[in-house]
Amino acid sequence: MGLFKRKPNAMLASAQPVERTDGASSNIRYDDWQDEGWAMYDNLGEFRQGVTWLGNVLARARLISAYAPDTPGDEPEPIAPDSGDPSVELVQNIAHGIGGQAELLRSATVHLTVPGEGWFVGEVVDDQDAAWKFYSADELKTRRIEGKKVYEVRKDDSDWHLLPDESLPIRVWRPHDRRHWEADSSTRAALPIMRRLELLNRRVDAQAQSRLASCGVYWVPSEITFPPNPAFPGSTDPFVSEFMHLGMTAIKTPGSAAAAIPYVGRAPAEYIEKIRYDEFGAQADMELQAKREFEIRRLATAIDVPPEVLLGMVGVNHWGQWQIEESALKTTVTSLLELIVWSLTVGYLTPALSAVRDREVPIDAGTDYDPQRKRIVWYDLSELSVRPDKSQSALALNDSLTITTKSTLRETGFDETDALVDMTELRKRIGLQFIKNPATAEAGLELLGITVSAPINAGTPAPGGEPSASIPSGPGDTTISLPTGAPPDTRDAVPTPLPAPASVNGS
Repeated sequence: MGLFKRKPNAMLASAQPVERTDGASSNIRYDDWQDEGWAMYDNLGEFRQGVTWLGNVLARARLISAYAPDTPGDEPEPIAPDSGDPSVELVQNIAHGIGGQAELLRSATVHLTVPGEGWFVGEVVDDQDAAWKFYSADELKTRRIEGKKVYEVRKDDSDWHLLPDESLPIRVWRPHDRRHWEADSSTRAALPIMRRLELLNRRVDAQAQSRLASCGVYWVPSEITFPPNPAFPGSTDPFVSEFMHLGMTAIKTPGSAAAAIPYVGRAPAEYIEKIRYDEFGAQADMELQAKREFEIRRLATAIDVPPEVLLGMVGVNHWGQWQIEESALKTTVTSLLELIVWSLTVGYLTPALSAVRDREVPIDAGTDYDPQRKRIVWYDLSELSVRPDKSQSALALNDSLTITTKSTLRETGFDETDALVDMTELRKRIGLQFIKNPATAEAGLELLGITVSAPINAGTPAPGGEPSASIPSGPGDTTISLPTGAPPDTRDAVPTPLPAPASVNGS
């Protein structure tokens, strides 16, 4: 992959190749807010959860090759995988396929969300393969070797690796609206919120570790005295010593009697009611919890993720969840993906296609290849698009002859290849439906290839129990003989009274 040198313009303002000039070396470093953002990512779980969610979402996008739109505002035109276009294979080779691309997109999302910038590097290895990674400012540096500026990447705490000349670092950043050469992200404005949230978390930890806050204190009037206990010689307060001893015994041996029976003490009645227990942590915990929830809500609305990711989906039905995910796809996800794919276009695809043209690699015969059209790296969100379940509505509209069978198949998750087109199978299905209704049973039997020898009297039982049927061996000549007679309808007849019983012994 050769070097790609061109004058940056507005389109390259947030994805710019770092040229290897002979000028003075510039240190690659973060600003203070970017270092603090990484610290919050490492230590603040709520913030990390939001960034992780966004990275996992973008990892499900798929990179594809596409033609750049001729008219501003139009969508790029994806290039068919079987078109033979060289850009298709070049994009498929990014990060060695889908698995590597998913990790590359996830890593790029983290860098562009936390410090707002990163360095995309496709490092040539052994003149054949390439290693793909998004580097931070802590992992990339420049130095001069024989008057030439070179780049090194950090492998561990002490090992730096020299990048080959064929490798091209690309700085990718989210530009600040006031100073476009500086990186920016939502993390920058959310740092004051995260500082307060971190302080509240420390207070919660301190209270949880404090014995005074977690266990409280017993107030015992000083007028209550206890006789010395020989088991605690030299103790200044026998009551406190014995009370603490019994408590520790109960903890050490939870199955013993000491863990179940209460402590017995004697004191004047007027002092017993003055013994009081105070738990200082309860009220403080409620206040801290309210403050933490308030700051978490502020953080949820300050970073580029749906607030429900940090606050939870409790109370949101499946329609609401679909709208939340759809909104995230249309705003944060697509804007990040467009920045990432543009950096891949500038830093990899464009120079790679230029190298292909320079080598005059022959294009397969019959390929509809237009060298004048600009090719870019684009994305496919079919793995991410969440559509509402309209299957039941589609079935109802299909029954009322409102929508087509094609639409019904699409909304129920099938395609046209799943449609029933075999006429023999169709006749069988219709016949089975018809014989369920006595009024259409004869037509259904005919569709099934069964010949009826007598008309069917729908709804009238045949005399003598079950009808007789003769079934020949041929499936198309099946004959069913049904009796035509039917018993008279006696539902409205007046019952005949029974004769009087005969007399017994002449009476």
